[in-house]
Amino acid sequence: TYSGDTHVKEGTLWLENSGIIGSAGSKQKINIASAARFGGSGIVNGNVFNSGNLAMSKSGEVGNNLTINGDYTGNNGNLFFNTRLGGDNSLTDKLTISGDSNGNSTVYITNVDGKGELTNKGIELIDISGNSNGVFTQGNQVQIGLYEYRLYKDTGDWYLRSQSNAPV
Repeated sequence: TYSGDTHVKEGTLWLENSGIIGSAGSKQKINIASAARFGGSGIVNGNVFNSGNLAMSKSGEVGNNLTINGDYTGNNGNLFFNTRLGGDNSLTDKLTISGDSNGNSTVYITNVDGKGELTNKGIELIDISGNSNGVFTQGNQVQIGLYEYRLYKDTGDWYLRSQSNAPV
């Protein structure tokens, strides 16, 4: 644990083993510049401003959770999620925001060994407790077999939902 504002200007800052930035209740800032990458599995006690790249897992890993105990603001930044694409309860990376979401972000999905399956509500990627004003746009097509997955907003949170492209 450490405190103070963090400016990730280039390169990568990665949280390992459920790392924690800031003490509970602190309101520091994480600023991710356009040439930088931040992420991992852990907790940020403060606000995140994303102009760069935010990822929950490294390549091939799936199931990490990054919790922001504060607000998230996308300044045309990117979010990267690894997911084992299947039904509603599929193993996935997740971003949990206890505050508000604002701004614009592009979401990229990588399938890790998923076979595709029909979803109902969907696979939850982004859980927002506060005001969900952020715009999250899917940046890549995700097609697994007969199933295409698309990003949807439902009651303030964001999900991947599949639809079958099977001939009728």
